[in-house]
Amino acid sequence: MASPARMSPEIDLIISGHTHQPYVCSIPDPAGKPRLVTSAADYGRAITETSLVIDRRTGDVDRAKTTAVNHLNVRTVAPDPKQTAIIAKWTALAGPIKNTVVGSHVEDILGDASGNRGIETPMGAVVADSILWGTAGPAKGNAQISFMNIGGVRSSLRLSPPTGTEGIGQITYQEAYNIAPFGNLLVTMDMTGDQIRQALEQQYQPVPARGSRPMLALAVSEGFSYTWDALAPQGSRVVAGSMKLNGVPLDMAATYRVGTLNFLADGGDLFTAFKLGTNRLGGPEELANLVEYFKNHPGLKAPVSRIDGL
Repeated sequence: MASPARMSPEIDLIISGHTHQPYVCSIPDPAGKPRLVTSAADYGRAITETSLVIDRRTGDVDRAKTTAVNHLNVRTVAPDPKQTAIIAKWTALAGPIKNTVVGSHVEDILGDASGNRGIETPMGAVVADSILWGTAGPAKGNAQISFMNIGGVRSSLRLSPPTGTEGIGQITYQEAYNIAPFGNLLVTMDMTGDQIRQALEQQYQPVPARGSRPMLALAVSEGFSYTWDALAPQGSRVVAGSMKLNGVPLDMAATYRVGTLNFLADGGDLFTAFKLGTNRLGGPEELANLVEYFKNHPGLKAPVSRIDGL
């Protein structure tokens, strides 16, 4: 909740999100005056009813009289017929698309944002590989290494149960969407070996900088490896000399082409080192790229570990 405390005192109410938590609370603004901060949980589970009172004499919001209440959504309300018809129409149209088979896997590939986001996971590695595939080569950006934030990997691949009408081991468009629903774009950019090291060091940032998740792991593409020492001081947890690309140690002064998503490239999740990347080239939308990757890589298996100690 550090960000609301820093927002301009000219703002009288903060309607927040992203935390997935329901709350109505008061946090002082930079001038020390109480200010309401609200959040309506996640996925439409609640609605926040807010009332702002305007002081007619000053034309400003009277914060002392501002109220907010969270109401849980319940199923006792009769469905709206028009809304129900719209949902039915688009459900029928989406059915054939979401059940389209786009790839296959021969074993469970697990490890998404619903679990521990602070460790290396096979599913994260698959998505990182798909980013490298979508950004490698002269026409795509010449990426040599790719990174993916585990928090952006929203689902895993399981042999059972099926998500629709697909057979065992088949990957549907719906499953691909479940993995990558955010509409992020692929980005390729120049980063030095030392800037890559800085980005990896930023996987750990103590509370309260990153709230309840001080450790957010980055999945890495095939061919890149390093060793992580969780007992070393902050800023020195990437073991010196351990970063390697295809078995060759990275040169801290050399430039490498790095593929990732625009979310990370713009410093998301406090990975500000990625903002140092230059010579940027935009790429396709993440989901479209992932679907093409699945089509071109049938029979996927869970990748082996690429990071020692994480």
